[in-house]
Amino acid sequence: MLVTGIPRIVRAVTDCVKSMTSWELFSPLGHAEIKRLLPPDDAECIDETYGFNFVLTERERFRPVRSQHKAIALRKKDIPSEQHDLRMAERRSWETVDFIWAFACYHKDPSVTATRLALFGPLCASIAIVIWEDDDIATFGVGTEESLQG
Repeated sequence: MLVTGIPRIVRAVTDCVKSMTSWELFSPLGHAEIKRLLPPDDAECIDETYGFNFVLTERERFRPVRSQHKAIALRKKDIPSEQHDLRMAERRSWETVDFIWAFACYHKDPSVTATRLALFGPLCASIAIVIWEDDDIATFGVGTEESLQG
């Protein structure tokens, strides 16, 4: 999922997003309509391989999510070894000693193990990975175990 508060993108798509139902918005139709409204450089950033799973909103409408699982900040020491180079490349360039690269939620039910997100721990329920594009704008790649979605 991509969440953005970039003003030019919010301005370009807000009316369209508000006019669609959730089913329309999170479908190929929604994906095509959003891409049609954006300038080519911004539209190119919406990669079709992910399907359409994007939220665009005004900054004042952002609010914390409610979850039964506490979000834990993952720091440099928590990077899985096979993702070290990738996560180092996604940090802010001036953060060299330590930095937060993701926020993960873990559950306590040992009978439900992570399959897609097992790399981040056997009880990982969801993860939001922070990808810095520059010093001011970040993309959050969010993943939730299928059995725990909803």
